[in-house]
Amino acid sequence: MQAAPEPGLTVFAGAHLRATLFDPGRARLAVSFDHLERGRRGFSGAAPSRAFARRGFAQLVVQSAANDWYLNADLAPLMRALAPVCAGYDGTTGIGFSMGGFAALKLSAVLRLRQVLLVSAQVTPFAERAPFDGRYRRFAGGMLPALDLMAQDIAPELQGLALFDPLNRSKDRDHARAIAALAPGVRAVALPFGGHPATGLIRRAGLWGHLQRLVAEDRLTPAAMLGLRHKARGGSLDYAHRLADALEGRAARRS
Repeated sequence: MQAAPEPGLTVFAGAHLRATLFDPGRARLAVSFDHLERGRRGFSGAAPSRAFARRGFAQLVVQSAANDWYLNADLAPLMRALAPVCAGYDGTTGIGFSMGGFAALKLSAVLRLRQVLLVSAQVTPFAERAPFDGRYRRFAGGMLPALDLMAQDIAPELQGLALFDPLNRSKDRDHARAIAALAPGVRAVALPFGGHPATGLIRRAGLWGHLQRLVAEDRLTPAAMLGLRHKARGGSLDYAHRLADALEGRAARRS
């Protein structure tokens, strides 16, 4: 019988944002973030990843009570609280989906992130700064534009990948390219037929654990990511159906 996880240490607790640290005595730190969640109402429970716990990582779970891209009055005090927490770790890595990917970038300097995996992330939620994407206008009332992502927020040594599905109708490709321009160490990598999030094909193939291992072992490169996608699509009926639909749609547009 597996032992129950140790309770987390509350690093910050505000009305809008929270941060909880698990297994603080480890040498390396992995950071995760809440993603956009339809109908979100307050905080959910903070839980560490068992995969990263097995690989000897301390884990920091950063949460938002609303779909506000962390751009609220708690952001500055959260950053002040996180800076000393992250100072003692040999290496820090972050994983963020959608809104969580934005937070990983925004907090990368204060978290001292060296590696990041961004999945269908946004460079900004504001249509004024990303005129190609107006999907998040309905959330803008709860966000503070003055806190939006800037170049100085990016950790100087940050490396990683910004994954996107180029065939998805969302604007994730444009966001990934803008992220790569803002953070030179982050490479935009296309994962066709992944959807939103772009790792959908990998998850459906049961290979999410393989991706976690790439992150944990500092092997998160474009070649490794494309190799994992190739493995996910091999023999996948899901991939075959999506490819057939795409080809049928292309033929219909040409006719």
